[in-house]
Amino acid sequence: MNVFKKPSNKQKPAQPSLGARLLRAQDEERRRISRELHDSVGQGLAAAKMAAETVMRRARLEENDRAAMIEAIAAIERASSEVRTVSYLLHPPLLEELGLAAAVRAYAEGFSKRSGVEVGVIFPKQLARFAREIETALFRVMQECLTNVHRYSGSSKANIRILSDHENLILEVEDFGGGIGVKTVGRETGEVRMGVGISGMRERIRELGGRLEIHSSKSGTSVIAKVPLPEPEAAPARKHEAAAIATKRILIIDDHELIRRSVRILIEKDPYLEICGEAADGIEAVAEAERLRPDLVILDLEMPLANGWGALRGMRKLGLTMPVIILSGHDHTFTREAAKNAHCDFVPKSRAGIDLMGAIRRALAAAESGRRSQAAGLSSTLGS
Repeated sequence: MNVFKKPSNKQKPAQPSLGARLLRAQDEERRRISRELHDSVGQGLAAAKMAAETVMRRARLEENDRAAMIEAIAAIERASSEVRTVSYLLHPPLLEELGLAAAVRAYAEGFSKRSGVEVGVIFPKQLARFAREIETALFRVMQECLTNVHRYSGSSKANIRILSDHENLILEVEDFGGGIGVKTVGRETGEVRMGVGISGMRERIRELGGRLEIHSSKSGTSVIAKVPLPEPEAAPARKHEAAAIATKRILIIDDHELIRRSVRILIEKDPYLEICGEAADGIEAVAEAERLRPDLVILDLEMPLANGWGALRGMRKLGLTMPVIILSGHDHTFTREAAKNAHCDFVPKSRAGIDLMGAIRRALAAAESGRRSQAAGLSSTLGS
């Protein structure tokens, strides 16, 4: 069995090398392009789809015109899906929204669908959040490893493990292919020569004071990245509070005017709903929610200054218990689960024109039912 590893002694990170600075610049550029795709192309397509679906519902179209509109909506949805995929591959929003475990799980699911390689993911039930540079580095190592599995190993299965040994945060990716051939190994140095991918992984981990190990045999290859464990950031706490009061005043929170306008068009046709305000970033969202005390909030997740989860935590800390509907351009299992755990409804922007009004009515009705039950319980208590 061939074992290739960096020296095991841990040391404090030195000044970033040229390679590390280039990788950091690459990550920032990926994040920027991903954001541009999401914010411009993605939001424009979402708004166009909402508008087209509104026309479909309200206009009396001839059969040929209706068929053309259905085809146009389907084309918009296909384009939206492609934009979301490219944006996600460049920089997964879940990495910043929910952390390393959620981003790895979602990426592995998508990778399996695209490549046909079955990927298992194992990590602790409650994995803490860590500094962005650590989560980004380990995510990129995982991404590069899966790419190598697909391109080189011939393995139909791979496993990803994330764990902590109280000193290190550890990522392991293993496959069951034919291993790294002798031609890829330097005979004198024992270094693996597989292009910039492996050297890039090493550079990322070395910059964090960690080490990269590659174990290879005829039965497969295992890549292990170990990073010294810093003080973990507190895991995002979410209060599980039921919405208590239901009226008809709605606050729209999204950093894109185009999306806010499309949501306004949907809501304003309902005589029983009133838009009481709008906000364009997470900090403004909390301030407006406190000032306006709306009865329902429609909340985007990706925003400047503070994201949607941060805004939601800020509202709950202020004791604001109104129902919240998460309206996001990223429809992932982990996002839906996080919304559910935070007692929020979830509507993907790609289906807002179809599903948003129903979600609003259900959320208001559930809140009103809860308010009546609470009032009935209070009356019973006072009468006894």
